Amino acid sequence: MSKMLSFGAALSCALGAAGLAQAGVIMHTDLPNGQMSVNLVIDGVNIQVDADPRAFKSKTVAGTTGVGIAGGSVDGEIDNSEYILFTFSTPVVITSLQVVHLYAAGNYGDTVSESARITADGVDYVLQVVDGTTATWTGLGSVSNHSPGLQNNGGHWEVFGSDIFGSAITTLKLRSNEVGGSPMADYGFYSLAFVPTPGAMALAGVSGLCLLRRRRG
Repeated sequence: MSKMLSFGAALSCALGAAGLAQAGVIMHTDLPNGQMSVNLVIDGVNIQVDADPRAFKSKTVAGTTGVGIAGGSVDGEIDNSEYILFTFSTPVVITSLQVVHLYAAGNYGDTVSESARITADGVDYVLQVVDGTTATWTGLGSVSNHSPGLQNNGGHWEVFGSDIFGSAITTLKLRSNEVGGSPMADYGFYSLAFVPTPGAMALAGVSGLCLLRRRRG
């Protein structure tokens, strides 16, 4: 009987955590070509997304599509002083960020391995390609490669975790990591996933309760 109760409690915790962990997702397809801004409402959160200094533009490389900025050194990618800015109406925890067209040295004319600068509430973080399938991240969480950063591939990377910046944020800016701007650090936005702060706090509470139950069991 005790085993059955223990299993039931574990199942309840798992289902509760799964329900609370449902994240809102912004996709590259949500950013329309030719527009400089868009307002999205996802899971009750208003998100203003702005392109600077020109409009959003999608780009596909080796079957992998992302969104960058029209014109510049590399059309359809984020380079030089260009950026995409996300502004959230309420603090959110970012659980996943995916970017594309970020390559290792020696591919598509890049003489250095590319890197992306991600600024969350004014604090800079860097995703740095090491080789075709490996990259480092200066924030929290882990990095996964979905398409190698090599010639004839998509250079698709994901940073993921329970909170990749360590705290809830209201602004997120994607920009080149090259000082002065360069086509050697250009890339596109693919997607990001977020949990509004109340949901993130509830998820943490359920996780703690489950841990307490396990210890008592």
